[in-house]
Amino acid sequence: MCDPGTVDDEEYIRYKMIYPDREGENYALLASPAHKWFYYPEMTKEECLLFTVGREWPPLRMLIVS
Repeated sequence: MCDPGTVDDEEYIRYKMIYPDREGENYALLASPAHKWFYYPEMTKEECLLFTVGREWPPLRMLIVS
């Protein structure tokens, strides 16, 4: 998982998703050696990561780990 605090605003690439009955938006990230990544090699099948989504632009810069 990428730490959003290490992503510059210019690295967010916004794009449209067009469906037959509606239109949506999403974003991707440009790769950068400045990005800090986390992984969970000891995660078990009883554990999970929780992701939230929102309608804010630019995306909220928050990472919550417990």
